[in-house]
Amino acid sequence: RIQILFECAMSEDAEVLTHTYGIHSKGSYVQSNKATDIIGVSYNPHNGDFVLLDGGGVTLWNKETKQEKRVLNYATNKRQVIKQLVFVPRYGMYLALSKDNAIQLLNIP
Repeated sequence: RIQILFECAMSEDAEVLTHTYGIHSKGSYVQSNKATDIIGVSYNPHNGDFVLLDGGGVTLWNKETKQEKRVLNYATNKRQVIKQLVFVPRYGMYLALSKDNAIQLLNIP
């Protein structure tokens, strides 16, 4: 289960600046039973998608629309091919660290 949290909320009135500290739940995602445990999460600010990396592949999840889409499935004999996934906003692509320690550039829609 993934829970999206927000740590600090700020509001600015005419003369008062207030800070609300603490952890505030903003949404949650529950992995389907068919998938394996979640290994990593990356966020794409361009389209608001969370990219969830698990042992069986990669899933996109949008918090606003509550839609999930499986974009990559590993072969049945290969598990956890990608160890880490990071979104690079400048290029609009993902850097992936694979199991053999190679860096791959991925364009996940």
